[in-house]
Amino acid sequence: MEVSWTFYRFDYARFTRLRPLLRAAGAPEDLEAVAYSPELRSILDALDDGDISFCDARGAIVREACCVGEALELGHGALHEVAALRENPRTERAGEILTALLTGHASNEPWLAETTLVLGIIAPDETRALCDSLMSVRWPGARHGRRRHGGLVGSVRGFFAGLLGRGPEQDESLLLLRDLVQEAASTNCGISLVAG
Repeated sequence: MEVSWTFYRFDYARFTRLRPLLRAAGAPEDLEAVAYSPELRSILDALDDGDISFCDARGAIVREACCVGEALELGHGALHEVAALRENPRTERAGEILTALLTGHASNEPWLAETTLVLGIIAPDETRALCDSLMSVRWPGARHGRRRHGGLVGSVRGFFAGLLGRGPEQDESLLLLRDLVQEAASTNCGISLVAG
């Protein structure tokens, strides 16, 4: 089974509003205040039923409430590409930020580090620094403007990637991540890395 990572844009403003409550929570009843949607209520129901631990409930709340947009799943090959970023002076900062995120050393709260659901978070300022570093070079195969994800070729490619259990081609991984980072930076979001 190949290792993969799932990235999301991260609503850091919402996280900063939830963080004091989640940080102070010591028992399941302390989480009742965050059950403002059916999805969040189902997390607390799973906790009450003993299906998830208290630590994982807090991680699931963060994931449900703060991870926004479409997920980007990258395969093991992304590690090699991130390592290559660190070797280029123009993308060294991007390599450092992504390495911290992939290795679990990104700014995690101690209580959040106890869960296996949210592996790392970078704040909007780090996301902007990551974006600036990634945008400082011209990527092979990059097109100007937004990348096309649809059409017949995209559908066929997606079908075969799913059939073969593969994510994007290795040479596209950082381009897709760059697009996600650029979108996050433009909306003052952070980036989160979550368990598949």
